[in-house]
Amino acid sequence: MVLSPSSSHPINRYQPRVSMKCTLSSNLNAEEKSEISYCLKYLIFGSNVIFWFFGLCLMLVGIWAWTEKDYFVNFTCIRNIALDPAFVLIVAGSISFVIGFTGCIGALRENTSLLTSYAVFLGILLVLELTVGVLGFLFRDWIKTQAASGFQAFIVYYRDDPDRQNLIDWIQEQWLECCGIEGPKDWDMNIYFNCSSAKAGSREACGVPFSCCKPEPNEMIKNKQCGYDVRKSDYAGDKSAVIYEKGCLRAGEEWIEVNFLPVVGISVFIAVLQLTCKAMRKLFICFLIIVHCLVGFEANTEVYTFKHHDNKELNEILQKISKKCPNITRVYELSERSVKGWPLTVIEISDNPGKHEFLEPEFRYIANMHGNEVLGRELLLKLADFLCESYLRNNHEIQLLLNNTRIHLLPSMNPDGWELATFKEGGKDWLVGRANLNGVDLNRDFPDLDLKAYKTGDKTDHLFTQDSIDHNLQPETRAVVNWILNTPFVLSANLHGGALVANYPYDETPDGTPHRYSATPDDDTFRHLAQVYAKNHKTMSHKVEEKCEPDDDEFSKQGGITNGAAWYSVAGGLQDFNYLSSNDFDITVELGCEKYPPAHKLEKEWENNKNALMEYMWQSHIGLKGLVLDAMTGEPISGASIKVKNLTSGRNQYIDHAITSVQSGEFWRLLTPGEYEITVLKSGYEPITKLYTVPQKPKAEALRIIFKLKPNGMFDTKQLYLNNDYGKQIPGNIDLKNPEVLRLFHFLQRENDDRLIRNEDALPLPAAVGA
Repeated sequence: MVLSPSSSHPINRYQPRVSMKCTLSSNLNAEEKSEISYCLKYLIFGSNVIFWFFGLCLMLVGIWAWTEKDYFVNFTCIRNIALDPAFVLIVAGSISFVIGFTGCIGALRENTSLLTSYAVFLGILLVLELTVGVLGFLFRDWIKTQAASGFQAFIVYYRDDPDRQNLIDWIQEQWLECCGIEGPKDWDMNIYFNCSSAKAGSREACGVPFSCCKPEPNEMIKNKQCGYDVRKSDYAGDKSAVIYEKGCLRAGEEWIEVNFLPVVGISVFIAVLQLTCKAMRKLFICFLIIVHCLVGFEANTEVYTFKHHDNKELNEILQKISKKCPNITRVYELSERSVKGWPLTVIEISDNPGKHEFLEPEFRYIANMHGNEVLGRELLLKLADFLCESYLRNNHEIQLLLNNTRIHLLPSMNPDGWELATFKEGGKDWLVGRANLNGVDLNRDFPDLDLKAYKTGDKTDHLFTQDSIDHNLQPETRAVVNWILNTPFVLSANLHGGALVANYPYDETPDGTPHRYSATPDDDTFRHLAQVYAKNHKTMSHKVEEKCEPDDDEFSKQGGITNGAAWYSVAGGLQDFNYLSSNDFDITVELGCEKYPPAHKLEKEWENNKNALMEYMWQSHIGLKGLVLDAMTGEPISGASIKVKNLTSGRNQYIDHAITSVQSGEFWRLLTPGEYEITVLKSGYEPITKLYTVPQKPKAEALRIIFKLKPNGMFDTKQLYLNNDYGKQIPGNIDLKNPEVLRLFHFLQRENDDRLIRNEDALPLPAAVGA
């Protein structure tokens, strides 16, 4: 080999023999006469780019893990660094990064120094692999002792390092199906599972982690408490049926014995290929391909695929999405299961799952209430995966939505009906599977609060009492009723099928007629909500040629929306119960003519509904939100009524539907843009009224406001300042925070929080006081 005088690239003295599969032209030109053919050159380059990037990702993940554990701030927290998974990722990532860099740049530039380094690195790896194999065979007992020592460290610091905790849980639950080193008793080395920790109040005392538990048949959600008390001497059950009793050390030895020949065969095969690659530098790529296969690099991160998922697959998908996005998701089930026993599984998606955050609205989608109306079920599964994936990809709009909204998705309220519709009639019958397993239409099973509302005439909120239940509710209905009454939902929608329209309350007519427009006091807001979905749907608000029913053309003339009772009267429906029993506003969305569309149409339907589903969730941020506080103590007031009068364009119209503050004093009031008079009332307090302008601000938080209610009989601060003989000077030695002083007079401070509307009615402070 010699160097060309005009180039630093090496030139071969002889005509290279190039395979026809790799040759771009049968006539080799001067540029093709390099040591590495174009085919092999760019194959090595491309593969090493992936290897290089993969190493960088491993290194960054390890660094991020150390940062999360504050190891860079306090190195004394590091224990047994060689067994720290984050450290292993950093080391493995660094090695992969260096090897990928030398192979990538060396092949691209045909640089002999880098290619030589590349060959050296591969040779070192080969030697290390052979050395580990030989030493592992010769010093089996020593390796066994070290493995036991390492596993012991994992047990001792199980709760102190989440990376080690996840690793040991995977070993015990997924890989070896074992518990402890020699057995479950080894968990006594952990202070939380030590039997003596019961005196300190540890619930895990004399127990084992959930990863030691054997899976139960048809288990959908892992019982995290299955290992409690199993090591107690008085444990009543058969613990061998509950947990694995085999130690992980023995289970590992058995695994090696069973898989000895495959492991040795793969190792020898890799070694032979590496020797071949080292002898024939042009074939370095073979090693890289094997390495990529061994590390199990998976480019496809998609969880949802467009198909009809059965009830088991539905729960599995929700678990996979939660595993994919553990920091923003939580999977839970409602208080009761279906008649057949299927869980009513919900996935919560938010930046702080499992916790209600201050002034953050709660949103809900329910689907598959009628078991044979299945499109909504698949749309919510896809929506959950879409939100998870978009958040991970740093989609700004999705992150903004999830960081400021707590979203709950129930893909199937009627899993039993789905099975009836699917397995009995293949989804082709218009009615089979509509009802639950007891033959009850769940959208006719809710307590009928419309009759109460129509009877009282002027009260349309929080009408539910135990006396409202006049029949035995189905378990699915009871679960959703409990969910509504115990969660401060602000906005929701119920996804159906069989028509193409957004349907808003009321659903039931006041006089029993089959068709009559029956408006709620919030008709403007409900029409707006329905229009948001219809206009953002690709076809709902457009005139359609093929109609589901003879009157469907009217929906398109109405912009794809309809009042429920004007369409047909329904008693015991979800959306009316929702509005009349809670603070939540709910509409029903009919997704299309086909109740059970074939699988090949699901992707198109997702594209039709995606923007509508997203825009509708944003509507939980319209109107006003805020706090109701005790003016004297500053404590939150729950159960305060927030009443509204619409003053927009001179209307001067009361909206006879109050919402109430929740336990933390928070409230959310959905309103369309305009001028409103807000009055807050609470028994034992003086009412307060203020004027507000609700702005038009799409995809932004609702206007934040605050109300401070004065207890009845509290000294009137305004009268204090109107008195000419008082208020000119308050002595500096008077403690205005002293309860005894507050008994004589109360001093209302101005609001200093810029996020909240200031009290326009507050009197200006006297000059001497404000000084």
